[in-house]
Amino acid sequence: MEDLSRELEMEIARIKPRPHKTRKENNILIINDFGEIRSGAFLKVLVYFLGVISLAGGVLLLFIGFIPKRIIKLFN
Repeated sequence: MEDLSRELEMEIARIKPRPHKTRKENNILIINDFGEIRSGAFLKVLVYFLGVISLAGGVLLLFIGFIPKRIIKLFN
């Protein structure tokens, strides 16, 4: 009896449909004064690009600031 119930549970679990997983995507929509809707996907790319540029510039300025101090210490 226990084997039958276990088999039934396994069969029900196999037949049971799995819930559909929806993909969540954050979309940016731009609505102008006239009510027209445009995609704002380029804004995501622009933010990432500016973030990378600012991080790279910060690291560059950090190294430029430290390297001359180290060179001066070596020669003194």
